[in-house]
Order: sequence, then structure tokens, then C-alpha cells
Amino acid sequence: MAIWHDLKLNLVLWAWGICLCLVPEILVKSYFKKPRFLQMWRSTWWKYLCALMGGLWIYFLCITNLIGFGMGYKILIHLS
Repeated sequence: MAIWHDLKLNLVLWAWGICLCLVPEILVKSYFKKPRFLQMWRSTWWKYLCALMGGLWIYFLCITNLIGFGMGYKILIHLS
């Protein structure tokens, strides 16, 4: 995508940010899909934890989109 939209540092950081967050999510999902964790999937605390992680994922996507398509990596200075 960065090659199509003109290769810039902002888009490379955006792509790496998305990848860095997707890899742990994929690993955790594949680990907890085992049959011994079926009871945990039905518990209330697990649903709240998934909702919390979904909210954090949306926050992370907003920040990476600001880096990739908005102010660039300089937004990190303003957020800290």
C-alpha cells in the first residue's frame, strides 16, 4: 500500500503498527481456542476482557491512522 500511495515513513510506520498489534492477537486467539479453555469462553469476566481489548484496539487504530494518514509520526510527540 505504501508503494501505491507514495512510499513515506508515515505509511511504513502505520503498516508496522498494525502488524505489531495483529501478531499478538492472532497468537492469543490460537492459543485459547484449545478445548480445555471452552469453560473460560463462557465466563462473564472473559467477555468483559474481550470488550476492553476491543476498545483498546479501536484506540490503537485511531493512533496508527493519525500516524499513517494524518499528522505523521510527529503526533507521537503531541500524545506524550
